[in-house]
Parts: sequence; C-alpha cells; structure tokens
Amino acid sequence: MKRPLIAGAVLGIALVAGATIDAAAQSTLRPVTSIAGGVTTIRYPAGTMQAAPRYRLDATPIAIIGGANADERSDLTSIGDPVILRDGRIVAGDKKLMHLTVWAPDGKVQRVIGRTGSGPGEFQQLAANHLGVVGDTIVVFDNAVKRVSWTRPDTGVVRERPFVTRFAPGMVTPDGVVNGKLLMTFTTWLLPPNDSTHRPHAPTLLQSFAPLKTDTVGYSAGPLMTNIEINVRGQTRRQTVPVRWDGEEIVHAVNNRIVVAAAGPYLLEYRNAKGVAERRVSIDVPRRPVTAAMRDAEINWRVSRSYGAGSEGAGGGDMAAHRKDLAAESKFADSLPAIATFTPLPDGSLWAVDGYTRADTRWGATLFGPDGMIKGRLEGTGAAPVTFAADRLVQRSEDADGVVTWRVLRIVPPK
Repeated sequence: MKRPLIAGAVLGIALVAGATIDAAAQSTLRPVTSIAGGVTTIRYPAGTMQAAPRYRLDATPIAIIGGANADERSDLTSIGDPVILRDGRIVAGDKKLMHLTVWAPDGKVQRVIGRTGSGPGEFQQLAANHLGVVGDTIVVFDNAVKRVSWTRPDTGVVRERPFVTRFAPGMVTPDGVVNGKLLMTFTTWLLPPNDSTHRPHAPTLLQSFAPLKTDTVGYSAGPLMTNIEINVRGQTRRQTVPVRWDGEEIVHAVNNRIVVAAAGPYLLEYRNAKGVAERRVSIDVPRRPVTAAMRDAEINWRVSRSYGAGSEGAGGGDMAAHRKDLAAESKFADSLPAIATFTPLPDGSLWAVDGYTRADTRWGATLFGPDGMIKGRLEGTGAAPVTFAADRLVQRSEDADGVVTWRVLRIVPPK
C-alpha cells in the first residue's frame, strides 16, 4: 500500500502543546552519524520521538470538504488521495468519473479537468491515488493508454507524453520527477504457481522524453504475496494476495533525489538520480505487534465494503461474495511496518506517518529536514493524514454509511 485510507466515524484532534526541550531530550535528539562506502548513516536512538519538538494542529479547520451535506462535485466516494499545491489549493482525481477536481483553499470547488476517454485531455485509468506535483503542475498517469499528462489547475492539461516499460504486464505507479525525468515504480503481483509465498521486487524507473528512454535505477521490495483458497460459485480457487501489513518499500522523488522508506524497520534511504545510496536515516523503534482487535477491524471493514455501506462498484452478487471471502481469509503479518507512508515537501523535507490500522484512534508523524535530520513531531487522534503541505494537512474520515469527509487543518510549529 502506498497511501492507506482509514475509515473512522469520529474525527478528533489532539492538540499537543509546544514544549521546551530539556538537556536529556537534546541529548536524545543527537543521532550517531557515520560514513562508510560513501554513504552517510544517521541513527537516532530509542526515545527520539518522545523528545522531538512538538508541532500541533489548529483546532479550527481551514476547510471541510465532502461529508453528508456536500454538493455532488464534492462527493468524495470515488476520489483518490489529494495533493496540496503551494497556494493551498487541493487537487484530487476521481477514479470513477475520470477527471481532476480543483478546490480552493476554503474548500469550494473551482473547476473540473478532464473526462472519460482516450483523446487529448481525457483519461481512461487515472492513477487517482498517485498524483505527482512539480511546482504547481499536477502529473497524472493513465495506465490504460500508457500516457502521462502535465496539468495546471487554471488551464487544464498542457502536455501529454507516452510512458514505456520493458517488463511484463503490470501497473506503473508514478513517484514524482527527478531532474526532469519521471520516476516510476513498475509493479506486478503475479506469483509463480508452485510458490506458497513470494516477495516481488519492483523496478524503479526513470524516463526521459528526448529521446524517449527508460532506465532502471533500482528495485523496491513489494508486499509479501501468499496463496489462499476461496470458494467461487461452488468451486475452490487459488488466489494470490498480499500479506496485510507485512509492508512494502515506498518510493518518492524528494528534491531531485529518490527516497525509499523500508518495508519493516524505521529507515529512510536517500539515493541520487542513478539510484546510488547517499544517506540512510533510521530510528531505533520496534514494530508494533498486530493484535486480534486490529485484524478484526480490518476484516469487518472489508466485509462491510462488499455488502454494506460504500459497496457501490463491488459488482454485487458473486463479486461481493468473492470480496467477502478474500477479506475473511486474509493473512496478516505479526507486526506493522514502522512507516505507513510519507509525503515530500517542496523544500526537500518530508513528513513520515507511523504505521497504523483502522482500529487505531491515535496517529503520529515525524518531520525530517532536507538533510535527513528530525525537525519535529506531530500527533493527533482520529484518522491519520493522507497528505501534507508545509503548513497544513488533510485528514480523511469515513462514516458508517460510507460518506467521506476531508478536514484541512493548519500545522502550528513549536514556539
């Protein structure tokens, strides 16, 4: 999962006051730094997160988008993860209607860009959960027509180019732009028939356009795949599925570098445009054990998505039963990955969100500067953020009826 979506009926905010950092805390925030083989390693000890300067959230939302009383243009049911532009506007893709929606900073819809189709300015399979941002330009991938579109919020699509891969059928995930080249991860979850478990490694690709060329600059570990047997129309079938919460490496472009979050431990690796590691940043924190309550909440939510609220598009009948069986037979890891997701900021900083589940009522995120050093910590209650900007974030909640709401909240730095 790149960016997990968390359902929650109630959304609350924990206001964490900025605190003076005492001498013991300052000592904890001094990492051990070493250099070997041209790679700088920055290792933070246990207790770092508790000692980091505290950011907090303003209690009054900047905007509330969606919800039960929203107009149809702000119905977020089929909307993917949003991105925040430098001027505070929010852009997101609709996986059903195949267009982009632009909201003003106050949450009002400004315009809709694109429509279903394969012609100029149209989309067939918009990668709604993986929009890229370069300045104020949104980079949109379409896996159906193998095309990437550069889109400006005020003028629409301004440039379109094909993207290419040299691999078997699968899905290309956009991860940003490095020195003008597209950063992509190619993913396929195919499992050889005789394997019971397998961890695929997805090529990390950089594509240029003059000439059209794709280079492999590394590989990222995908989720651990396993086989389960389910009943489909009275027949037992073998299905290949990921082991939930086992984790997978997350790749993003950050300030013309490639940053990879490890699948399990708290580790960020910074690579140059050739895929060569230059810096590694880690925190000595254990992975959280997976509990029965976590598993039950995940299974119940997935079953509800098959038959209950929010099940539109599940296919009904056999398809809904198939989804229910998949949820009930899910395999789970013993512990959560330390990093659930991270969001790059324009200055090269990034917010990394701790591993979390649908059963969680609290979340935490750590801010790393462009040099990999920790700048602060932010904690809250309710749904974990789905995206960040320099001064704000977006939280996504979903009620029992499947109604989705975004709350845009201002981030207040320590005093």
